[in-house]
Amino acid sequence: DKEMSSISFDAALSLPDAVLIESPHTYPRNSSWKRMVRVEGAASLTVTFDKQTMTEKTDDCLVFVRSDDGGTWGANQYDCKRFPGLADEPALIIDDDSFMLCFESSKYGGVAWGYRGVVWPNLSPRGWCMWTDLLLSQNAAAKRLVEKLMRKSSKLAEYASSKVMRNFRIVHAERSNTPSDDRIYSNSDESIFSEGDDNNSSDESSFSDSYFSDGDDSNSSDESNLSD
Repeated sequence: DKEMSSISFDAALSLPDAVLIESPHTYPRNSSWKRMVRVEGAASLTVTFDKQTMTEKTDDCLVFVRSDDGGTWGANQYDCKRFPGLADEPALIIDDDSFMLCFESSKYGGVAWGYRGVVWPNLSPRGWCMWTDLLLSQNAAAKRLVEKLMRKSSKLAEYASSKVMRNFRIVHAERSNTPSDDRIYSNSDESIFSEGDDNNSSDESSFSDSYFSDGDDSNSSDESNLSD
């Protein structure tokens, strides 16, 4: 998540399912508008802004409103040059697949350039990072383990075959300069994984032990949660 949230505005804008949020340049005085932003199926959203973004301080502001309870994401309001992803302000992480974007400008004073931002889905849901790592791994033992876990859990299989995960594979391949296999993982007989033979079973066990254990039994529940 940290790596994805630190990418540049232009790089973020080119990500699959990225949504551009933008005001007129310059924006009019004495105006207001709302926009519902939603990326279906996203575990969470990241928001960052173009470096040109600027509004009049205090009077002209942008607010990220929660879809569920009407509260706000991040600061109570963003104005002047204080926007997510600019200067010392971190990118805004929204733990939902939607939010209401609200802008308001005063009828007094001047105006500025306005805002231009990008919203994109975070592709490693909270609590699923270990599973995402396994899905992206090029390790043969990891692939065999993934196949077994998908047979045991419809939830894991559903996430592995989702559009979000497929997009993540593409982005991961581009960033790591590795070939991308855009075939969707599935539980069907036409699996992209090879069952191999019994000679590989020790490799799989070794990988599973090293991946899920740090030397004690405290992490055994993680493996159970995955297979459940």
